[in-house]
Amino acid sequence: MLKSEIKLRTDYAFRDKRIPGAPLEHIRILEHIRHNKWKAEWIDPNPGLVHYAESGQLVCTWKGRKAFLEEEENRERILKRNEEQGYEEDSPITDALYEVFESIGESGVSFYKGVLRCSPEAIDRIRTQAQMKTEQSSPFAYTDRRGTLHLPFDEALELAQKFCATEPAAVLDACDPRHLGAEIGFFSVLHTWDQRLQ
Repeated sequence: MLKSEIKLRTDYAFRDKRIPGAPLEHIRILEHIRHNKWKAEWIDPNPGLVHYAESGQLVCTWKGRKAFLEEEENRERILKRNEEQGYEEDSPITDALYEVFESIGESGVSFYKGVLRCSPEAIDRIRTQAQMKTEQSSPFAYTDRRGTLHLPFDEALELAQKFCATEPAAVLDACDPRHLGAEIGFFSVLHTWDQRLQ
């Protein structure tokens, strides 16, 4: 959590190491020490223990832990799906997807590490432009606690392919003229490969 989000006398979920699936401990923040260091009382486990915690070890409020754990599980599921679908960070396909989603012109749309993130309204506008059905997502897509929709790599790839096919000018106008030949090559790869990258 950010230092500015942490309040005194409030209960938080504490995780010693930021590893997904690691157990959460129930603590109460007693006072701010300095920078990102807080004095805390442990409620469970080790009731009554008073020790120190850092802002980064507080993952959410204690009341919000169930939603946090569900979101964490969804994130892990989408990453596993991406791996099964052949997602690779350093590939021409991934580079092309970064370019396509940067050029779409929708604020708040982000393609990062194989996951497309945006508001449900933004994705519906993009799907409409790509002549796809709106409000249709894979079972691996999820909406987080802040209302941001997360789509897996294969769904982002299909959306980019269809958007490029229906709105090529929107994508090509955003390309740097010095790299235009390479960009067109990327879009050709997007257009010819299927969701399984074959």
